[in-house]
Amino acid sequence: MKARPDLLWIHAAAVERSGMALLLVGSSGQGKSTLSTRLCEKGWRLMSDDSAPIRMNSNEVLPFPQAPHRRKAFERQMRVDELGIFDKEEVMVSPDSLCRDSATVKVIVFPSFNYRGAADLSLLSLGEAALDLLRNSMNFVDHKEEAVERASRLARDVPMYRLSCGDWQSAARLLEALE
Repeated sequence: MKARPDLLWIHAAAVERSGMALLLVGSSGQGKSTLSTRLCEKGWRLMSDDSAPIRMNSNEVLPFPQAPHRRKAFERQMRVDELGIFDKEEVMVSPDSLCRDSATVKVIVFPSFNYRGAADLSLLSLGEAALDLLRNSMNFVDHKEEAVERASRLARDVPMYRLSCGDWQSAARLLEALE
């Protein structure tokens, strides 16, 4: 991030298909890595697992591939203070499943893990979307007003949703329907 201060870095996983990117934005433990790797199993290509750099002058996300890790299955809802104690497993992604080019952001989703909850997708208002994006900016202090402007433009240009889910297969189907 320090080497590329011209980018807005978002705490997100990003996947690509047909030149269009889907960003899964949110705090740890909400299912970003699980959803992105499940989508890769369905033909999407991984752009990033934990940090997604967005160009400040466009709606493009750049690839920042890292080996994805997802939490192993567990038998109950996790508390925030427990996130670090659950084991993670590295997910092998084939070289063909990696995206090496920038892609236009088509949709942004804020997943919220809800143990055993049904998958539910709801469109966010422009204000909610921009604020949630700024809350997940990893370098907001480097941009301040420019970051607020970029988040506002993204909220106007790109539909943003909240996804509540506990069943990853159902959630992945909902996300694919956005395409």
